[in-house]
Amino acid sequence: MWQDIRFSARDGTQLYGRRYAANSAKRPLLCLGGIVGNSAQFDVLASALANNGAERRSVFTIDCRGRGRSGALRAKQGSPLLTECEDVLDFMTICGLDEAAVLGTGHGGQLAMIMAQLQPRAVGALILNDSAPELEIEGVVRLLGEAASLPVPQTWVDAAGLLQRQFGRRYPKLSAEQWQAVARSSFLDVEGRPARAFDPAIAAAYSLSRGTLARHTLWAQFAALSRVPVLFLRAELSDMVSPQTITRMRGMHPALEVVTVPREGHPALLRDAGSIAAVANFLARNEWQEARSETAFRAVA
Repeated sequence: MWQDIRFSARDGTQLYGRRYAANSAKRPLLCLGGIVGNSAQFDVLASALANNGAERRSVFTIDCRGRGRSGALRAKQGSPLLTECEDVLDFMTICGLDEAAVLGTGHGGQLAMIMAQLQPRAVGALILNDSAPELEIEGVVRLLGEAASLPVPQTWVDAAGLLQRQFGRRYPKLSAEQWQAVARSSFLDVEGRPARAFDPAIAAAYSLSRGTLARHTLWAQFAALSRVPVLFLRAELSDMVSPQTITRMRGMHPALEVVTVPREGHPALLRDAGSIAAVANFLARNEWQEARSETAFRAVA
């Protein structure tokens, strides 16, 4: 299980996060979801890492504004990307996550790159889950279109069926039972029924800003991560990161580790044994010896 963390952003927006606690001095992990992602989508991975025997570690997640159980986007909040970076960095300060490992899915990985430039001590190790300094615009447009048009099903059985029909080609290895679990992490549970887990305004906010991001990619931010160990999880069926981008990433970060997640599209779900093992092994190889989050978290819990 996890502990809920609720806090106020600088503009008063109420934000939500989770802590999967482990009595461990190992480097904690912070997970950042995709553009419409939420904390629940990391539950399988976070639970596994927090209960991984001698290698257990605390895992934190955050719902960025407009996602999950955090407050909605504000109409005049400036750049949504920079606002989210501020929110996450404030969350890390509250929880004492100095030089934590950060796992970012898609959009969350790009947040992590910007955070590392804004506050270099924030990120001590980085896992990019099908995320890169430059994302394929066709993939981003498709993703935003799917988010904007996805209906809200009436029952949890309907939710699982909807996701399987819509995304079955992207995740061909999932069983019917696994689709039910994915549905539970993709929709909120409101009085026993599925509800949308993200603000539809997100698609509009990022469709307007996407052209700027496309022209000003994050290669400079990625180059600044040369001191930081980086693992790139490549979703085999993804259209979000091109082979050319991966090649350029390898050239800029010779120690970059690349692990392919077979038979999954964007994003890799991080629910299978192979993906969890890849993350756990990378973290074990890039450890510290001193706990830095416990005291600060107890102070605000």
